Amino acid sequence: MTPAQRIASAMPAAHKLVSRMLGLTLFLGKDGDLQPYLGLIKVLRAALTQHERQAVAWAAMMACDDDEALSIAQSVVRTSVGMPEPPFDPSEMMADAEFWADQAEDLEQRTYVMVLLSRMTKAERQKMIAVLDGRNL
Repeated sequence: MTPAQRIASAMPAAHKLVSRMLGLTLFLGKDGDLQPYLGLIKVLRAALTQHERQAVAWAAMMACDDDEALSIAQSVVRTSVGMPEPPFDPSEMMADAEFWADQAEDLEQRTYVMVLLSRMTKAERQKMIAVLDGRNL
């Protein structure tokens, strides 16, 4: 028996299952198709301990560039603060906006700003930029 065969024979069935499933998922998940990975999630949850899942996730994240890892983490952890409730008192609008901005992640803040600015007319955007630059407070 070769060393590899000895290791394989001693490997727990759950680890063999995860190894096979990962290989199949990588093979089937071509061209950005994440559908096969949904099955891998179920196998990882069922077959691995919490520590094993964390170790595998850590290793995968460490293999990524910082921007990739951050993007993955933000999509998985879902830290969105959600929609703020409409203020009842118009004088409290700025305080409410500041609260929600403080809670939001950087990517979420930039996304909100981009969407809001895209819904303004060119004149409204120019006025907003002037206010932010301190020219028109």
